[in-house]
Amino acid sequence: YIYDNADWRATPNSNLWQGDGGINDPCPDGWRVPTEEEYQAERETWISDDPDGAFDSDLRFSVPGFRYYEGNILIPGTVSTYWTSTESGNFSREFYISTLDGGKAGFGSVRRANGGVIRCIKDSSGSTPCLVPEAPVTTDVTDIEEDRFTANWNAVTADPAVTHYLLDVSENEDFSDYVLEKENVGTNTDFTVTGLDNHTEYYYRVFAVNDCGQSDASNIISLRIECCNGFCLGNEHEGGIIAYFFEDGDTGYEVGECHGIIVATNDQSSGHQWGCASLDHAVGGDAEGIDVGESNLNTDAIVAFHDDGNNFDCDNYYEDEEAGSTDCGCWSDSDGTVAAKLCDDLVEGGHSDWMLPNSGDMFAIVKLHPHFGNFQNTFYWTSTETANPSLSDARVVSGHGGTIAFSLEKRDSNRVRCIRYFETN
Repeated sequence: YIYDNADWRATPNSNLWQGDGGINDPCPDGWRVPTEEEYQAERETWISDDPDGAFDSDLRFSVPGFRYYEGNILIPGTVSTYWTSTESGNFSREFYISTLDGGKAGFGSVRRANGGVIRCIKDSSGSTPCLVPEAPVTTDVTDIEEDRFTANWNAVTADPAVTHYLLDVSENEDFSDYVLEKENVGTNTDFTVTGLDNHTEYYYRVFAVNDCGQSDASNIISLRIECCNGFCLGNEHEGGIIAYFFEDGDTGYEVGECHGIIVATNDQSSGHQWGCASLDHAVGGDAEGIDVGESNLNTDAIVAFHDDGNNFDCDNYYEDEEAGSTDCGCWSDSDGTVAAKLCDDLVEGGHSDWMLPNSGDMFAIVKLHPHFGNFQNTFYWTSTETANPSLSDARVVSGHGGTIAFSLEKRDSNRVRCIRYFETN
């Protein structure tokens, strides 16, 4: 080892590493050692100026340690030196990453006899940059059984082409542990995960990989495997999708039997009013119900109210040309549409007993399974009328879950998704 000189050479030469093809260039043909300015440009893209930011960067810088000129090796994981090709007198400039003093990164002038890390780069001018794929978009889970489900995602178009996808499955939303970790599932856009447990929540995400690298993670899909006598949440049944099994305390719950809620596979409307908007035309009674398993009471009350011409100053709220005017006694922008009536008239899958969910049923559906049935991230009408803050309001719930039912005016336009109840033996 060299103890008395900053350089390996008795006569220093600062030109040996300069550019591609330098005399002692340690990089492969076409590659070279970066300058200090190039390292600084990379450093400015980090989310933090420390080892965490270094490792989270696209280049995944680590802290492997380095060797002093006299032979001692600094403990790996503490400090590392990445050589630059920038000279500093008889010294050369280093790009360092350190866990000391709370973590930091920077530049310094050090002896060329030290041993540091080499990270080579290649000029891309005149060539097409190599691009990693875009993140996949995961879609609804399918084929749920007591010990399995099929994960699905959209194909990613990339150049170079995607060579395979990687699948993560976890019981935790933060993926702190794994059922599957970076499972290579080939180029298919679906994969059946097996060996799972009933009554368990799962999360999955997907990465696309090509010759340039790995994409960012897809959106995360959550699901709960909840099966009863061979019927599972998320599976199609009797004209829709099984979205909820009644629990103890719900109307319709019976010990040892599988009763619950089926949700229609698609929205029945992207913009419907709840009904007549007016401070003088509250339905009241059952229309204010919120209990799981009792949406039929709300729907029947709303439809009966709007069917009864005696409640209005016009002949027919639905069909009269003046339905949306003050001649009916409703506010002028009421348009004659009634969300509950839309569900009451629905015939789907051979069934005609559809209803507009009250807030209790809607929460039961979307708080655990917003991805069943392709619910949109916007408001959906419930059949729950509210006297607070106004008799002219009704409840809405977000299609992507949540814990709050908001009140909006009945003349507002919101999405409609109908439900029905089912029984299995």
